[in-house]
Amino acid sequence: EYYESGKLQEKGNYEKGRKIGLWEVYYESGKLQEKGNYENGKKTGLWEVYSEKGELREEGYYENGRKIGFYKTYHSNGQLKSEGNYENNKKRSLWTEYYDDGRIKRESDY
Repeated sequence: EYYESGKLQEKGNYEKGRKIGLWEVYYESGKLQEKGNYENGKKTGLWEVYSEKGELREEGYYENGRKIGFYKTYHSNGQLKSEGNYENNKKRSLWTEYYDDGRIKRESDY
């Protein structure tokens, strides 16, 4: 798929009308925005999300299109912003949030 400008927006494969396999989504600038796999049209496995500057902003796992398992987000300086687990797209167990200097900001139990 392409932006109206003609620049690549996303690329991947379809099978029987559903997204399958590795997909990559791009900002209009051409920088990678996110990448991961689809199975039967739903996100599965590890997905990574990047800022327009190319910095990793999020990484986590999906199953059947829902967040599951360990998930991390990052500040723009690359420091860990939050980490915890998802179960069926909902936060579960202990989640830790951090300031951009690495100090713990808050811990929450879900």
